[in-house]
Amino acid sequence: MTPAVQPGVQADPRSVEGHEAEARFLALKKRDPNTVSEQELLRTAIDCDTVARELRREGGEANLANALSWDQNSRILRGGKETWVNMWAIYRARDVTSEAAARYNAFLKKDARTVSEEELLRTATDCDTIAQNQRLEGGEQNLAWAATWDQAARNLRAGKEAYVKQIAAQAANSEMLQIMQAQDRARAQQNNAQALRNVSTMNYVTRMNIVSNLGNSGYHCEVRSR
Repeated sequence: MTPAVQPGVQADPRSVEGHEAEARFLALKKRDPNTVSEQELLRTAIDCDTVARELRREGGEANLANALSWDQNSRILRGGKETWVNMWAIYRARDVTSEAAARYNAFLKKDARTVSEEELLRTATDCDTIAQNQRLEGGEQNLAWAATWDQAARNLRAGKEAYVKQIAAQAANSEMLQIMQAQDRARAQQNNAQALRNVSTMNYVTRMNIVSNLGNSGYHCEVRSR
């Protein structure tokens, strides 16, 4: 039976079966991987297949890309318990990374002059965690990002005075960039306006010369640059 939908509320195109399958996978991820059985892994792999199928049914570029991730989850679960235990560590690291990144982004939104040394150190630890987890996952891009997070941790551990100066310099650079971009736009507008004036002048001179030639006048107009 199809669930009732309130007027004016858009129905979620994914079926109840798809949502329940996704919920079972997420519940499995929260469990100690050493306690799950091979049968549970296979049942959850089928759930992943269900979610992937629903995403493809919904269609759209983002859903199709997401379906590939669920295909990958299914293959991992069918790889057996050892494979799942190893991959679970990466799944967990990704969750921890997301939580640490959220705290870092929230910290950046605060006025640099109001943060404490303790907050700087805690956020530096979050940066260390993210860098460590990205190295755990591996891959050229993750390793490059890990180095960036290492640098962020060093900047935070330099202390409040250095952090305030760094934020001020970043703000100044951003302001200078905006000024330069505004100047570039103004110059482009001036150049476009001058080009239009040149075209208008050339058209006028051409018309005057045509009139002069038709009237057998001895006058000839030219455009002289200054």
